[in-house]
Amino acid sequence: MTKRELSRNPAKLTAIKPGESVLVPDAKGGLMVTRRKKTRLPAGQMFAELERLCAGCPPIDTLAFLQEGEE
Repeated sequence: MTKRELSRNPAKLTAIKPGESVLVPDAKGGLMVTRRKKTRLPAGQMFAELERLCAGCPPIDTLAFLQEGEE
């Protein structure tokens, strides 16, 4: 597979498994395409990550927000 084939038909890389890499050769040495491994987080870590992301955000009254949209 060449870099040109890859740019014309990117679906060729759908067969790469998580954690696998493919070297696509070109004139400058090549392009390394890697598919990352998916990590599954337990529920506790998911909630901790959400709390970390929302740490600086003000609290939102979702019920009031939904009722405003109905009016």
